[in-house]
Amino acid sequence: MRSLRARCGSKPLDWTGVSALVMNAKGEVLLQRRTDTGGWGTPGGIAEVGEALEDTLCRELQEGTGLVPLDPYLFTLISGQDTYQKLPGGDEFYQITAIYLIRHWAGTPVPDGQEGTALSFFPWTPCRPP
Repeated sequence: MRSLRARCGSKPLDWTGVSALVMNAKGEVLLQRRTDTGGWGTPGGIAEVGEALEDTLCRELQEGTGLVPLDPYLFTLISGQDTYQKLPGGDEFYQITAIYLIRHWAGTPVPDGQEGTALSFFPWTPCRPP
């Protein structure tokens, strides 16, 4: 991403990546406190050029949380105008994100300190349509 940003600046790009819904036995979801925004979100990240999304999932989940996903399930894909983001540094992008459900994993959740400062399980409260 750095080399691409060096060439095109902060203008909007399409970024392909993954997000992990790591669920524990209580039905809670693992969230990560992000260092770039300070907010809480699901672990995940951007795919490297030519990288399979399943490999991105394994790499990003292990880097950010110390967990290795076992039997990940592709839950859904998200894309479009509603995915627009502008980071504090000015970079703009639209997300094309594969959401994976992870019910089984190896390891213990530990934040990496670079992408996230904390990890915690929170009650799952899915949105309901109005």
